[in-house]
Order: sequence, then C-alpha cells, then structure tokens
Amino acid sequence: MQDNPAGKNEWLQNRIESYFFARGTAEMQKCGSKCNIRMLPSVVDNDLWLTFTNGKETHSVTLPLPVEENSVWFVDQHEVRRALCNYFVENTGGTLDYWTTMYYIICGDPTGIVSKPYVKKTPFIQQIIYSFQNENTATIIYNLQRAINELVSKMPLHKTFMNSWMMNRRLAFIDPLFDELSSPKERLDYQTTKAKKYFDRGWTALGLSDGVLADKNYILTDDVRRYTPFGLRWHNPQRNLYSTLGMLGGEKPLIRSESMEKLIKQGVERTGWNWFTLFADIPDNFEDQIVVDVSHANKTITHHRRFQCFGELSVKPGEKLKYGAILSRNVDGGIQKFDTVADSAKVDKITLSYTNIGGIPTVVHNVIVAYKLKMRDGTKITNFHGNKGVIRLKPLGHAKDPRTGELVKIDVIVSAKSIGKRKNFGQLLEAMVNNITNDQGLVVKDDFQQPLAEIQAALVNHGFNVDATWECETYVGKLTGVCGKVFWGVINHPEYQLWKENATIKTNGKDLRTAGLKFSTIEFRALETRFGKGNPILDEIMSYMQGTENLHEELAVLASKKGILPANKPIINVADITPLDQTGGTIVNHSAIEGTVVDDHYQPDGFIMQLPVLYQTMWDKEKGEVAVEGLPMQMIDPAMLNVVDFYTIDKLYIPSVFLRRCWRHSTGKVGLNDIGVLINNVVALSHRYLQHPEEAINTTLLYSAIRTYFARIAGILGTKRGDISTNAMSVRYPFAAKAVATLSNGLDRNTIEIHRDMADTLMVSNGDIVLTERFPCLGFASVRPQKVKISDDPNTRYTIRVSGNSLVSQNLDFDGDTLFIASFHTDEAKDILRKEFTNPNKTCYDEIKRLNIRKGAPHIKCMRLNDYNIQPFTCLTNDRHAEIVEKNTGVKAQTGPVIALTYNLMRIMENSGLEMNKKLEVGIEMFMEKAAQSVFEQKHGGQSLHEIVIDATCTGNVAQLVQAGFNEHISSVICDTIRRKAKELSRPQFNLVRYHELAKENGWSNIIARIVREQNLIYYASRCKLEGIELLNLLEAPAVDIPSRMFKWSVSGKAGLVRTKLDEILEEKELAVLKDENIKEACTALCECLDTVLEGKEEPSLHEEDLKKHIRNRMFGRKLNVAKGIHHR
Repeated sequence: MQDNPAGKNEWLQNRIESYFFARGTAEMQKCGSKCNIRMLPSVVDNDLWLTFTNGKETHSVTLPLPVEENSVWFVDQHEVRRALCNYFVENTGGTLDYWTTMYYIICGDPTGIVSKPYVKKTPFIQQIIYSFQNENTATIIYNLQRAINELVSKMPLHKTFMNSWMMNRRLAFIDPLFDELSSPKERLDYQTTKAKKYFDRGWTALGLSDGVLADKNYILTDDVRRYTPFGLRWHNPQRNLYSTLGMLGGEKPLIRSESMEKLIKQGVERTGWNWFTLFADIPDNFEDQIVVDVSHANKTITHHRRFQCFGELSVKPGEKLKYGAILSRNVDGGIQKFDTVADSAKVDKITLSYTNIGGIPTVVHNVIVAYKLKMRDGTKITNFHGNKGVIRLKPLGHAKDPRTGELVKIDVIVSAKSIGKRKNFGQLLEAMVNNITNDQGLVVKDDFQQPLAEIQAALVNHGFNVDATWECETYVGKLTGVCGKVFWGVINHPEYQLWKENATIKTNGKDLRTAGLKFSTIEFRALETRFGKGNPILDEIMSYMQGTENLHEELAVLASKKGILPANKPIINVADITPLDQTGGTIVNHSAIEGTVVDDHYQPDGFIMQLPVLYQTMWDKEKGEVAVEGLPMQMIDPAMLNVVDFYTIDKLYIPSVFLRRCWRHSTGKVGLNDIGVLINNVVALSHRYLQHPEEAINTTLLYSAIRTYFARIAGILGTKRGDISTNAMSVRYPFAAKAVATLSNGLDRNTIEIHRDMADTLMVSNGDIVLTERFPCLGFASVRPQKVKISDDPNTRYTIRVSGNSLVSQNLDFDGDTLFIASFHTDEAKDILRKEFTNPNKTCYDEIKRLNIRKGAPHIKCMRLNDYNIQPFTCLTNDRHAEIVEKNTGVKAQTGPVIALTYNLMRIMENSGLEMNKKLEVGIEMFMEKAAQSVFEQKHGGQSLHEIVIDATCTGNVAQLVQAGFNEHISSVICDTIRRKAKELSRPQFNLVRYHELAKENGWSNIIARIVREQNLIYYASRCKLEGIELLNLLEAPAVDIPSRMFKWSVSGKAGLVRTKLDEILEEKELAVLKDENIKEACTALCECLDTVLEGKEEPSLHEEDLKKHIRNRMFGRKLNVAKGIHHR
C-alpha cells in the first residue's frame, strides 16, 4: 500500500483532468461549440466528485478515495468501510493499486476489472464527451457509476482490523483466460496451476474464504498461519483459518506468535476471551457444537450499522433505540426504521455527507447505531485454530488443579475427537503453554518447533500431569481431559439468520414474496418419494404459487415478437405516448413520471404499442435460431420460406404495471426498473425517429432499443435465477421459519424445539408435525417430518433445537448451519404428515436410519494427550501446497456441478418411461445423495466421486459405479436408461464411450446434458439464456418431468385462484382497520354478493372476469377447495 495517499489522490485527479482535456480539445476541433463540455473535479468527504456540464445539463460521478488507520487501508463511503485490495495483471506480472485501477475504469481499458457490459472500445471519459451530442449522457454516467461501484463493492467489508489488514494483502488477478473458463474442472485446474506458479513468492490461496476459492481469481501475498500461535508447524494447512480473522470479544490473547505481536503493537488485533477449556467428547458437543458455561451469558459484542436518512431526522446522538424506532421521515411520508434485532442499541453518531443520486449530489444523514448482542445459544465462536461451532450455554462445572487441588471454573467443553480428525493441534499446545506460564502470556516464534516431549517435561516441572490432563466434575459427570486456557472469539450471531418480522408474507413492487422456504423441483421430487404422488402437502404448497400473472405478461411480450398479440388490449400509437425525460438520470421526481409508461396509472393492465417502423425477425427453422432481426428485407425469395420463417411486426406488447412499476428511493424520488427503462427508451427513440427519420443514427438507435427490449425480457425469463425457474418451478412458501440449528439431547427422537414466538409465526401447537429442510436438498433425506415442542426458554428464541442425531442425515451439523421449517394448515396435509410421522414409509426411513448411523451418535469419551497422536507438520512443498489448494477448492468448484449433475439425472429418470416403484425411487435418490455427499466430504479428507459418476454414467459403466460403492441394481437402471436415451438421439449403433471421449476432447456437452437439452425441453429452457422465439418454441413442448409439469400448471390459469390460510390472515388484518362490526359484516356480504352475481353466468365476459379477479384480490376472495397439485392433468 502507498505511504503517500494525498499524493496518489492528487495524481489520480490530475491524470483524469489531463485525459479529459486532451480528448475534449480534440472533439472541440471536430465539432466546435457543440462539444463545449467542462469537467469540474472536487474532493468532498474523501470522495472525488467528477461533474460534467455543457451549461444545459449537469451530471456527476463519485469515487471514494482511500484512507489509512493502524496501517490498514480502507475506502470509506458514508461511514461504510471496505478493505483496499490491489490487482495483479497476469500477462505482464505487474500490480495495479486502487488509484491506477480507477484510472483504467474511467480513462482506459477496464477489461478484467469490471463486468463485460461496462467494457467498451471507447473509454468512459470519451463516451461522456460524445454523449452530450448523442443526448444519452445520463445513461453513460449511470454505467460509469455502476462500474465504479462494482469495483468498490468487490472490496471486502471491514470486520476487524486483522481481517482488513489481511485483505489488504489480497490480490485480484486480471487474466482473460480465467474469465473465459466455463467448466468448473478447468477453473479448478487453473487455480491449482496458479498455486504452483506463485508458491515461490510466498503467495497462497490458503486463508481466503471458502466462498471465493473456486469462482474468484484471488490470492494472498501472506500466510495467515504466521498470525496464529503454533500455526506454521502444528496446524493442518488444509484447515482454513479465514474465520479466525474476524474474532470479537473483550480481551487480547495471552499466547501470540511473533508476527501477531508486531501487528498488535500497530493496533491490528483480534479480540476474544482466554477461556479455560476442557477437551472431551460429551453428548452436547456432538458434530461441532461447543458448550460454554452459562456464566458468560451476559457477555456482549458491540456492532455498528449505518442507516442513510434523507428526510427529517427523528433521533439524536446518544438516544437509546428499540426495534422499530423511527430514525427519519422522508418528504413523501416514508419512514426509515431501526430494524436490527439487538439486546440494546443507541445512536452512536450522526454525520452529514453528499451522495450521488442519479448523478445529482444529494445531502444524506448517516445515522450510526451502536447495538449490542449477548452471548446466547446459537452464537458462533472459534479459536485461533479454526475449531468453530455454535454454542449451548450450560453450567459446566469445575476442573481440579493437579498442582494445588483448587477448583477452576470450566468455561468451554469442546470435542476432543474433532481435533484428531482435523489435526489442528495448535489449540492443545496453547492450553499447555498457558498452564506452563501460569496464564501470564507468551510470545512464541512463528516457526515454533519445540518437541512435544519437551513441552510435556515442562508440564511436569510445573506440577502438571505429563499427559496434560485434569480431573473434572461436570454436568455430565466426571471427566478427564486436556485442559488449559484457549483464546475464543465470536464470529457470528443467531439473530442474523432469522427472517425479519413478517418477511415471509411481505411483497415487493412486483407483488411477490421474496422470503419463505423455497420449494423447488428437487423438493417436489423428494415429497413425492416420501409421501406419494398426488399428496396434499404438494397441493397446499402449490396453492401459494405466485408471479404467474407476471409470467403471462412476459411471455406475451415475447409472443408479440412473432406478431401474436393479446386480445382486448388497447392499441396506442407511440406518437401519443409521453416519453420520460431521462437526461437527468433514472432516478427522478415523482411528478416527472406522471402520464408516462412508467406511471402506475398509465394503462395498468398492459397495452399494445403501435411502432413507427416495421421490425422483422428471420427464424432459421433448420438451425432453430434467429438468423437476423431488425430492418425488414425488401425482397424475399420464395425458396427461403422452406427453411426460414419471417415475423414482421409493427406493434409491441407492453406489459402490466407490475413489470413497469418504479421503485421508491428514500429521498422521495422514484427510480425506473430495467423494464421501465427499456420501454421508455423505445418511446423516446420513436419520438426522435419521427422528428428526424432521415437521420440514420435515429433508425439504428430505435431498432437497437426494440431488439434490446425483447432480449432483456427473454433474459429475465431464462436461467436458473430467471422468472420461469423462480415463479413457475418453485414456490416461496409463507408459513416458514429459519434459524441456526443447535443440538439438544433431552428431546425425543425426531423432535424439534422452537420458541413460542416462532410457533406463533408458523401457527403450530405442541405436538404438531412440520417439515424441516437443510440446504442443499439432495432428495427425501433432506426434507423430514418432525414433531414440534414449544418452549418459553429465552435461549430458544433465535435457534431451532434438534434431537440427538435425528437430522444429521440431512448433512446437518452444528457449526452455524441454518435449518428451515414449514408448517401446513389444510386438514389433508396435516393428516398425512401425522400418519407419516407415526408410521413412516419403511423404504425411506430405513435409508434415513442408515445415514444417521453413518454420522455416529452423541457420546462421552475422554482422551489423554497421547491419544491425539500429535505430530508437527513439515514445511509446505510446492506440490503439497498445490494438492491442498486443489482439494479445498474442489469442494466449492464441484458443489454446483455435482448438484446440476444429480438434478439432470433426476430429470432423465422422470422421463425414462420406467414403471417406478418406491424402492426404485428411493434408490435413485440415494444414488444422487451419495454422489453429492462425496464432494462435501473432501474437506475431511474424503474422495470426490463427481468425476467417477460423470465418466461411469456417460459411458454406461456399471462396474465402475459398483466399485465406487454405488448400488449395482440402481446403477444398472440408470446406465441402461442413459444408453436407451442416447440411442433415441442418434443412430442405434451410438457408441457412448467414444462420444464421451470426443466430448472431453472438444469441450462438447456430455451425453447427460445433451439428453436433457433435447428431451427435457422445458427444463432446459428454464436453465438457459435463450433468444425469445427459441424460448417460446421450447416452452410449447409437452410436460415430461416435474419441472415441466409445474410450468404447465403455472400457465394454465389455475394458480392464484385458491383461498389460502394466508389470505384469511391478510383479510383479518384488513378488516381489523374497520372498528364498526356492522361495516365489517357489510363488506363481507358485499363480496359474497358480487361473487354470486359474477359466478352465475356460464360464460362471463373478459371484463367481468377481470372485475371478479380484482374484487377477489382486493377484498376477500372466493372460498374454493384446495388446489389440486401438479400431478392432476
């Protein structure tokens, strides 16, 4: 990092000014006064403002300038700090600092620094100069600000000085080769090669967060182990120490490495508590849970959160806050609330700054709230050695000092077995050295190599047992184990894993719920396997399907590209539509949108827009793709009609207001959403074309706007995060809760204990049966019926307690895993849940019990020092380092692909035509579970079966699967299905082995992906980014699997017609506003009368149907039977 930030800030400003002057002068010589543009730089609150004006319109961009504190470098934007990181250019071997990187974004080539949409041949500063002539400055400024913000947002948020100091030593590689890699295996090979290449420089991926290992091209220029006592020699380098960088507490560590000590003197430190720790296995520290003495329940951690307030402040510094307290009131009546769950909170400070809203400097109050969270069940802690987990508070008892017989309070009991498995031996040495030094502290060498025998001798010399054990009297009885003080710190809180109040029933601007348990195709598969097809649980879930109206609208937009327009929609000439002036940006005053296409009141049900030009799409029938689109062909060869379809249109469908609606900004202004911007662009450019049709640029821009409109709608629909997958192939179920899972051995088997508040949210009582899920879902074993026990224990308020090893077969452990709950309220669903809980499906339940046995069970076991087989680790070699990087990265790199592989196999088997019995269904899902689970087990030294499964299934090699431990019969069924399906795609003599070899050599799709692409058409379409007409054609395919059946049901018009439990709740809330009982009864009676009138006609008009739907949605809705699910034809 730089020693002279002021000089670098000045350098950046001068370089930008010089470039602007050079380009501006050149343009002035070309076009004279038309290019009379000025750039006015200024520095305000550590932000560099670049303001561009031509005297008529003015636009600004801002970029934060770095600051330094305690030798740590940050960018600080409106009281939000991020750690500064540098870039490394792979091709040149040069390092780019923050200032140089920003210069490249604004004045140079930002390839590899920001996303591709922001990379153009022409630098941004030059685009801005041109834009004043082209009247699109607001768009260019918006894109530049997005590019700057993207760079800043890639910088990690400041957590602790230690975390940010280490992140200052993170390099982001700029390498187009990595960016072009799409295969996870290729990316894994790249990361391994990179680890080897830069090992001699001391650079490593070890110490980066797990989440960035595979998909981000990062590396650290320092080794985290140096800042861990005993880390270089006594810590397993495969165990990630990233989480230890964020430790928080009230003390400094007693035992420190030399490198740690140097940083602490600079103010770069981690805090926590030096807690007396017993290493022993007891039932309550099974699967990573850590037991902490109840005396620590009053310890708190202070955090800070910034709230940006644009209106009149309602608080002042020092004021105490409660949840829901109003911080400010906006000019439009909106309010900013304090919405963080906390044990106590107060306004720490309020600062005033300027922020860039739509290119305009806007005053904002930054209200910084200091809030405290107590140590409680579910709090996640770690020690320096990466032994992390969530806590349960218990009265632990005492240890007997071997020297004096005095009783020492036990603060922590942590699993001993886990150390033997993970080989993070440093924590045992820390405990022993603290005993030897009588807890006075010690600075040890980074490369501490003192033999274990010498440490044991020192223990004996100081009166301790040679095996480092203490006799302990605990709440589970007498234990003997290694004891001593170990440094522990908080790294997460259970409060952060809860949904906010009413989050599962609130809707966004598109009237969609965004929280709640997401039941997607794999959950539907699992529920069919466990409860049977046509079960009422799926019926109730499907009754909450949402977004189908928006889906219909989006599909109607794409259909208009083929000239298919919805009936009974008004046709409006674009010349009669008022365009919104976007020269001031996409965030505008509310008055500016009145009467435009983004106004809520302008044709709210959608309309047809008459264009001033013809737009033609040429569809190649043989290739199944668009050959060309835009300007119509003047002459069409009749012979072309055999191979090409022509769609020539002069009208666009403009969807309902839900898809065009602006979002509200806290300033009281409104912002255009993506679709609103695209539609308004078509309107504005149509007006521009109508004014000057002779100018070629106007024609080009209009056709480009129309093409972009269609492409963006298709993009919104496709991909696994698109609207088809999100709204038509999954359901956000509202009667759901989530919380961190904790272990309780006092519960009956298959019982969960929840707080009364959560029970009220779920609307369940003691003894009710609910479903629990832990992501990712791998089939029926991941979705489990459990009995509810309701508690008033405050320690259950933020957790879900599970019984023993009942749910470990969900791959659930207790290191912070989130558990989801769904409750059901139809009599039919509740009945089948209780029946399954009481008398479970034997085929499924036998497999669940087998998985539980595989995970083990809570137990008591004491270990002495020699039982750990403590061995120091040798210095890392290049090959060993690369091997560890490959294994650690492989967990993340292969998780997505193995899940995709198993889901694809599910789709193929659903479309196999085989007569499925329960044993076969269960066997197929257990096949998938084993393949996926093997990837997760890599971090514990296991072997991933991902490549084996791909090779074996793609070549039909049953023997290879059996050798890897898969069931022979199920493997044969799957491989036979793949062979048969492959022949259906090609000639009968199709050679699977040869095709697989060619696919690998040439980068083709493997046969599994190809079968899905060509036979599971709707599912394939939902996962890809396709052109609009191609997407529509694929969606017309018949339903052959669960996803396509869900899609067909979603567009059938049945979704949303069911009166649900949620409807009843919302109606009751609406009725509660009315205080007069007579008026309430009148409202109910009126709705019933209107329903009766409208239902009385056999063929109601479209207008009447719309009215009926409107009344039902706005008021009470008809009482209908529960929807029949996707299994009904």
